[in-house]
Amino acid sequence: MRKITFVFPKTGWKFERTPYLPLGIGYLAAVLVRQNWKVSIIDGQVLEREEYEKKIQAITEGIVGISASIKQIEEALRISALLKRNNPEIPIILGGPGITIFDQGFSKAENIDMIVKGEAENEIGRILDGLQEYKKVQTPQRIVCKNPLDLDKLPYPAREMFPLEKYLQIWKQNTGMTSISMISSRGCPFGCLFCDKYISGRRFRVRSPKNVVDEMEYLIQNYELDDIFFYDDLFVFDHQRVIEICREIQKRRLVVFWSAQGRVDRINKTVLQEMKAAGCTELYFGVESGSDRILRYLRKGFTRKQIIRAFTLCHQVGIKPGMYLIVGVPGETRKDIEATKDLVRECRPYLLNFSYLIPFPGTPLFKKTKQWIRHYQFSEWDEMQKSIYNFPFEINPKEAHDEIYQVFREMVKEGMECSPLQFCCEQ
Repeated sequence: MRKITFVFPKTGWKFERTPYLPLGIGYLAAVLVRQNWKVSIIDGQVLEREEYEKKIQAITEGIVGISASIKQIEEALRISALLKRNNPEIPIILGGPGITIFDQGFSKAENIDMIVKGEAENEIGRILDGLQEYKKVQTPQRIVCKNPLDLDKLPYPAREMFPLEKYLQIWKQNTGMTSISMISSRGCPFGCLFCDKYISGRRFRVRSPKNVVDEMEYLIQNYELDDIFFYDDLFVFDHQRVIEICREIQKRRLVVFWSAQGRVDRINKTVLQEMKAAGCTELYFGVESGSDRILRYLRKGFTRKQIIRAFTLCHQVGIKPGMYLIVGVPGETRKDIEATKDLVRECRPYLLNFSYLIPFPGTPLFKKTKQWIRHYQFSEWDEMQKSIYNFPFEINPKEAHDEIYQVFREMVKEGMECSPLQFCCEQ
């Protein structure tokens, strides 16, 4: 029987109060359903622990596919060992960005039968058919998916296979609104020092404007949502395509609010005006720092001046700009942190989100800073919670985080508008 169970491992996550379903698994599931596979999904992100464990224990046949980030790898290996104890004949496939640790030699995968790298939608059926005649091997087979994807030909992610109503309920309870994510493009040609391009790569590829708006219309018609969030790294990269998407939304008279992510050096007033007219309410930028020195270190490819310009344009047009920041950069000084505090004051972001710099294996950052890595307990490599560097910082990363955040909070107290998401995820 052609049967597969996808598992999204359960781990603690800062944004579990505003969750988006794992679209990567959703795409693979939709492709396999088209090919007459019997597909089920165990979504550890929203399942309670007892129900999650019960569902894992109930797997007795078919193939198991696990998608994991680095933080989820330890749990993925625990699941794999448990499944093999229950039935040694169950083939287990592992994919996702976390598999970089095996390439770098940081972990063994004795209970994994196959490791799949890259975008697998074109090849997943053939890969699974090859596993039908399962024979245990000493080391997992490694497959690199290279067949180029036509994104317009992919089915929509199989959202109906996830407990989407629970996702929406969690959103509503915690923020007073509901939001569903979608992807309109893949890949990023830029070379930020810390970025892991293990899945989608550097080549920027897009869905056509009609195809994108078709999915938006489908979501509006089938779900009670307040917002559609484009998970793309570079939604605003191709200006003409963005304008065409916006005009298609208006042509269909879709009533929807939506938000996206962009780069500060890839917007202009005309594009922002088109986005605003089509329902865009918020645009989030990976700013990282207010210090030009740190921006150069991180290879961001833009300057503080460009950041201020982008936020100014958003405010002028009426789109609420959000700011993603990074602290804990080796060599970061008090002066750099003060520059970031000043940037927050000048840009007046609608949302402020922090990450601690994490040197994921396989990235240029890892090679540059591995001498300062404190430990390799990957379950604790949480970029939202703490630094893993043993570096003599001039200002402790946690203190830097708190000082910058205090500037933002004071601005909110003084009357600056902020996102309903801003404080619901505080631990």
